[in-house]
Amino acid sequence: MNRASALAFLAGAALFGLASGESMALDRRYPDWPCQQLKVPTIAMASIWSGPVFEATSSRSDDPKMSDLVAQLAARRTPMDEARRLIQDYVVGGAEERQGKAKALFAALFDLLNTQRDQVMTGIERFSRKEKALASDIRANVDKLRDLQDSGQADAATIDSLSKG
Repeated sequence: MNRASALAFLAGAALFGLASGESMALDRRYPDWPCQQLKVPTIAMASIWSGPVFEATSSRSDDPKMSDLVAQLAARRTPMDEARRLIQDYVVGGAEERQGKAKALFAALFDLLNTQRDQVMTGIERFSRKEKALASDIRANVDKLRDLQDSGQADAATIDSLSKG
C-alpha cells in the first residue's frame, strides 16, 4: 500500500469513526450540548444593555401591573408596536419615577427571558442525552443481531425482540 492510499484509508476510517461513534461536543464542558453554536450558559445584562450602568436590585416586583406587563412583553405573540405602546403606558410620571420604572421593568423582563432561555437550553440537553442513549441501545441491538447472524443460531423470536428494541 503506497503512502497516498494509506492516508486515504486513515482519513476514511477517521471519518467513519466520527460518524458512527459518539459525537464530540464543541466544548467539552457541555458534552450534552448538541448545537453547532457554542453554549453560553448565561447572558450578562451588559451584553444587551448599552445604556448607563445600573444595579438591578430585585427583578421581582410586588407591582401586579408590572408583573402582568412583563408576562405580556415576554410573550412571543405580542407585536412590537403593541409592546412599545404598553411600555409607554407603564413608564409614566416624573423623570426619576419613569427612570426607576423603566429600569425595574427591564430587569424583570431580562430575568424572565433568561429563565425561559435556561429552561429551553436544559430541554435541549435533556433531549440530546435521550437521543444518545437511544443511539447506544440501537447500536447494542445491532451488534447482538450481527452476533446472532454470525453464530447461525438465530431464531425468529429473538430476532424480532431485538429488532423491536
